[in-house]
Amino acid sequence: MLTKHFWLGESGVLVRAIRTWAQTAIAAIGVGQTNLFTVDLKNTLALATSAAAVSVLMALDRNTAAAATVTVIKAAPVTEQLQAGYEGEAR
Repeated sequence: MLTKHFWLGESGVLVRAIRTWAQTAIAAIGVGQTNLFTVDLKNTLALATSAAAVSVLMALDRNTAAAATVTVIKAAPVTEQLQAGYEGEAR
């Protein structure tokens, strides 16, 4: 989690946070306003920053979950059985 690639890599935490910030800011501007010059900049920046912070927190949670060990259990082979009273062949 403390690696440079985790924070700054191509799909690192910082890159995802910046993308989330930009997407939220654009959505807030586009949804609430018809005129770009009357945008409530304070609320737009607060909303986008909150979304970016949540993105960082979710990335930290995902990294912890990804570090968990995965165990694969192989199932026993299933043998086909004929129903009672059926005298044909199993497919």
